[in-house]
Amino acid sequence: MKELKSFPQYVKSIEGRSVTGIFSVFGNIDSYGDIVHPGAFRKTLRERKDKILHLWQHNFYEPAIAVIESIKEITRDELPKEILKASPELTGGMEVTRKYLDTPRANEVFMGIKDGVPYEMSFGFDA
Repeated sequence: MKELKSFPQYVKSIEGRSVTGIFSVFGNIDSYGDIVHPGAFRKTLRERKDKILHLWQHNFYEPAIAVIESIKEITRDELPKEILKASPELTGGMEVTRKYLDTPRANEVFMGIKDGVPYEMSFGFDA
């Protein structure tokens, strides 16, 4: 069964059309009572790292809105202080840098991010 997990988007940096941010954190209990642990993405990154799509609203019927430039697991020490202040129990997370395409939807989302719209990032997985 496919499940979705979301996290308030945290933007670490914007350089040109590339945005780096955190899309998942480890060690907190989410609204479903689940905890994501370090290593949860290891198999996916090993098997599919170059095939991960950055979609808008998980919509596989529309083209991706960005290209993943890098995606990696980070430690607690690499988490931004603002995230740890809000959730001191965190043990790490997942960081992604994506470059937004020059398409109407991607431009709309990218401009929203630049202007501070509080989007969420999420990932789908098979339990």
